[in-house]
Amino acid sequence: MLKKFIISNYRSFYDEAVLDLTVKSNSIYAIKINDEEYISKLCLLYGYNGCGKSNLLNALKYIFYSNNGYIISSEDSIKRLLDPNMIYGKTEDTRFYLEFYSYDEYILYSYELILDNNNKSIKLERLKKLDNTIFERNYNNISGGMFHYDANIPDTNTFLSFFNNIDDDNVKDKYREEINYYISLFKNLCFLFPFINEADFSSYAIVNAFEYFSKYNFWDIYKKLLSMADIDDLNIVDGVGDNEFSFILDNKRLVSSHDSYSNDFDEVESEGSKVYAINLIYILASIMNGTLSIVDEFNGVQSELLEFSIKLFRNGEFDDIERDTSQLILSTHDITLMSMEDTKLCNYFLIDKKNNKSSIYRTDELLVNNEELNIENLEKEYRKNRLGFR
Repeated sequence: MLKKFIISNYRSFYDEAVLDLTVKSNSIYAIKINDEEYISKLCLLYGYNGCGKSNLLNALKYIFYSNNGYIISSEDSIKRLLDPNMIYGKTEDTRFYLEFYSYDEYILYSYELILDNNNKSIKLERLKKLDNTIFERNYNNISGGMFHYDANIPDTNTFLSFFNNIDDDNVKDKYREEINYYISLFKNLCFLFPFINEADFSSYAIVNAFEYFSKYNFWDIYKKLLSMADIDDLNIVDGVGDNEFSFILDNKRLVSSHDSYSNDFDEVESEGSKVYAINLIYILASIMNGTLSIVDEFNGVQSELLEFSIKLFRNGEFDDIERDTSQLILSTHDITLMSMEDTKLCNYFLIDKKNNKSSIYRTDELLVNNEELNIENLEKEYRKNRLGFR
């Protein structure tokens, strides 16, 4: 589970900003990690267009992509993260810091990544298990931890991706088990698809998800949830398309059914339905595997569907298949969700940008400036700009 994310000098974020998911008590949207700590399962991000919501979520995604074990993914992600605040920090370092609990033992790990924007390279990368350093790298060289390697690591390869693809068979064999495990920490922390415009890849994602969901007897549940968007049925059929809109993968195509007709999913469904369909894959996969789901707005999806999707993360919603470590970070402009049943102030975060610098505020921390603030009047106070963070 993600505990904390710190970001500085990345795009609109210049000063250090913290996304802290620790909470003070248990709730239907929280999990008790140990005797001293609770972690929130839900983070709803609000803020006007251009304030930095997407920058924050993309930074998280790129960090996970860069540590998935693939060189191409690593290089592309690091290059995307080499994007400082161009007004204040063009020549300064960019820093990211994660704290998270392992999926298997609930042990606290931290991962730090510092990027040198002048030389377009990784300056420092460090993974720690509690207070013990697993690996540390300064620029191209290993400087600490359990791994030993004398040659250079390329500028934009993360440590794990490089070692996972290293040409030296002796080194690969020596550290194979450890590298696989630490890569799995990141893969089991967050579920992601490698798509930028997800609605354009909805059929591809759904056809690929069919085998996975069917294996765990989850396909019918997925279709039932799609019926909330008036998609009466969804089927994978032989890939002989009737028209140019047919999407065929491995000789299969995706067909959706409504009351009086059936046709190719990509032709007949609205953009809102496509976004809802693919984000449901994120959400259900996260619930099944106990991972984090990052969703940057449900554009075109009605409030009732959005609220329904969020409530899937409540503890006990799927007793037979869910892992209680699942989390959702969702950016949205839908302020009607601010009074959603069972949520608390600690589930809502605000991003604001002043003087080209983005900041993060958790609404329960705004009680210092607005003692009357509570979950019942949050929407009203937000509408009237009386939350006290400006």
